[in-house]
Amino acid sequence: MKLDDCGKLFAPFQHGRLFVGFSGGADSTAALLVARRFQEIFHYRLTAIHFDHGLRGAESAAEAEAAQRFARNCAIEFRLVRLALSPGPGLESRARAARLDVWKELVRENPGSAVILGHHAGDRAENLLLRLARGSNATGLTSMRSRSEVDNVIFLRPLLGFARTEIEEFLHENGISEWARDSSNTENRFRRNLLRNRLLPEFYAKLPGSEAGLRHSLDVLELDAEFLEQEAERRFRELDGSAAFWRKLHPALLVRVLRLWFRAELGTDLIPPPELVRRLQSELNAPKPEPRLIPVHSGISLRLQGDTLQIAAAAALPRLIWKFDQETEIGFGPFRLRVEWLETFPVPPPDCTVALFDADRLPETLTVRAREAGDALIPFGGSKPVSLKKLRTGRGIPASTPCPVVTSPDGTILWAPLIRHTIHAPVTPETRRILRLRFIHARCAGREKYEQSPFPDLKKSSSDDKFELSVLQNKSTTRNGAMKKIDFEAHYYTPEIFTALEKNGMWNPQSKVLSMGKDCPLDMGKVPYVYKGLFDFAEQRLSEMDRFGVTKQILGCSPGIEMLSGPEAVELARKSNTRIAEVIRRFPGRFLGFAVLPVRDAEAAAAELKRCIQELGFVGVMTHSNYGDCYPDEERFAPIFDCMGALDVPFYLHPNGGSIDRLSGYGWQLGSAAFGFTIETLITIARMIYNGTFDRNPNLKMILGHYGEAMAVLLDRMDARASMVPNAPTVKSRHQPSYYFKNNIWVTTSGNFAPIAFEAAKRTFGMEHILFGSDYPYETMEESMTFLDRQPMTVEERNMLFYKNAEQFFNIV
Repeated sequence: MKLDDCGKLFAPFQHGRLFVGFSGGADSTAALLVARRFQEIFHYRLTAIHFDHGLRGAESAAEAEAAQRFARNCAIEFRLVRLALSPGPGLESRARAARLDVWKELVRENPGSAVILGHHAGDRAENLLLRLARGSNATGLTSMRSRSEVDNVIFLRPLLGFARTEIEEFLHENGISEWARDSSNTENRFRRNLLRNRLLPEFYAKLPGSEAGLRHSLDVLELDAEFLEQEAERRFRELDGSAAFWRKLHPALLVRVLRLWFRAELGTDLIPPPELVRRLQSELNAPKPEPRLIPVHSGISLRLQGDTLQIAAAAALPRLIWKFDQETEIGFGPFRLRVEWLETFPVPPPDCTVALFDADRLPETLTVRAREAGDALIPFGGSKPVSLKKLRTGRGIPASTPCPVVTSPDGTILWAPLIRHTIHAPVTPETRRILRLRFIHARCAGREKYEQSPFPDLKKSSSDDKFELSVLQNKSTTRNGAMKKIDFEAHYYTPEIFTALEKNGMWNPQSKVLSMGKDCPLDMGKVPYVYKGLFDFAEQRLSEMDRFGVTKQILGCSPGIEMLSGPEAVELARKSNTRIAEVIRRFPGRFLGFAVLPVRDAEAAAAELKRCIQELGFVGVMTHSNYGDCYPDEERFAPIFDCMGALDVPFYLHPNGGSIDRLSGYGWQLGSAAFGFTIETLITIARMIYNGTFDRNPNLKMILGHYGEAMAVLLDRMDARASMVPNAPTVKSRHQPSYYFKNNIWVTTSGNFAPIAFEAAKRTFGMEHILFGSDYPYETMEESMTFLDRQPMTVEERNMLFYKNAEQFFNIV
């Protein structure tokens, strides 16, 4: 095989990281060998990822063992990922979705990385025919490309130009004659297998030259698609929010521009289905004065009013862990689920808004989540799984209705509210504890009786947009009534601060580079949404808060003022705090304030702190891990922290750019949030513990971002090793470090989207010591909320995270 084009694919990832989907079959083995060959040239880190879908028992285990052995013999890093899928309808699509979730997580944890897949020319032809049958356009027909991107994951397919026979010859040339052969690939009940094993071979045999013809058609189709996509991108840049813009688009461009719009606004690669495009065209060509909602997908709609077309998106729905015997009611989007215990054998439920269970046959916890592609259940009275989509369609329920499913911990669907009851844990005359679950719309939550369905809109109207409108009209009640969210880390700057930073050489308005420490430049021109968000207290900030249900933000000043000295710093801090107080008054109930202090003048800092707390009503202080050439743990700053202790207000210790020489020399990548922030802050935390800050002020509370800056995995070792020898004479702390994390220190969720970080913090500190922090606008509200929605928590744990800890420990309501 000629591999020159493969090198062009891998070159952009020089010194980066590449993952290879490695099943152990011929295709993925060849892809792994090709990637390893070019690793010697481009010096990227290479990892083989093997998925065990949990479907073939011993055969799967043997394949995983063989794949690991092969990778080890090739000196390639290997990782086994277990997916534990269940057989049933939609298995292929569920498996693809599960693998994509893993790829997204890996790429999120490794920015700039990509995924290599072993698809070859035969796979490309199969994909063409499958998508032809689905009615795809040229972009869909040629979706399997040498380089493509799905949900921010870059996929590389170096073998697309080669036939399966060429790949096997390549393996033999490299001394490999054995590879995994998945027995399920012979089962023609799967569509792709049917094409591969039977239909395509017969097609090629009956029509000589057709295999090469298909390849050529794919090549020219891809050129056509690329031209249309480029034109769509050009037109998308002209988007002005008017309905007139969309009316002028050719249908071939409209669907592509719509997809780009969804991707930009929603952060997901949502392909507009044909019925949506037809509905949109129909509505655009029939102007009406009243607003109309066009359902798109899972709580997302297009809102057409007059000559304006907008996206109306509800907040992401969470995955809830529900201890139903302890928590009698939970909220889910615009709905609520309520527990009722019955003593007598009841009348069967009149509809699917009520479900009955034998409580002793249920697991201790239930999971409540959004519907997913491929969901299926065994209906009451049935024996085989039925697609949830089919059941929903039969009930006339719009796809956009955000009703959940209730499952056991292993994923078995126990009930699909509004849609269908299941066979699981049925009530019988022998049942001792009868559990009745009610599914209630938020607007019906105060009613006592439910002889009739609490979903009149669904019963009376077959119109998707009417039901969707009722959901959207109730979302503010859900957000404000069901669960408050208090954001402890939200940053700002003021124009006066930037003027002072420019004067002191820390801000260059021409290059838009902000110097946050030694060799730690932040190019604001590359992150315009951050730059805009730092100065915005209304349009962008409040819009994001409303979109994701954030009730309040505590505004804290980003680094700068504390690095200045003299009257300039004192006056600047006073002006900034006064400005934030004005913002708080202007938007009552939406913002609170962390004071920024002129720390280099301890007396002036203490005076300003008292003014902020006693006169302006601020709730604490935002400070930083260093003040340029000095640190918060130094003795001269002790009076400031003693004043915080006396006033019983917390301080948020946020990282600043590197001040340590060893953190310079590699720019932003070493000295900043990528690495240096954590090191700087860890040192300051430890020094403040050992210098006795918290022993002098037992009530003083510290808040740390980013799940405690890695302290969750360091704390046990700190305790163990610190006690190996007697304390140094300078150590003034009376307890082990972990004591202060139980009594004086809380952490927030800001700026870290690794599930293992969340789990480590939960285990080490406990949910009562974790607060919600978005790190806005350095991180997007969407990424923060989407990540937290996916983490397994009980309803009570979510309440603690989002507002109860704030109320209990900080008196913030």
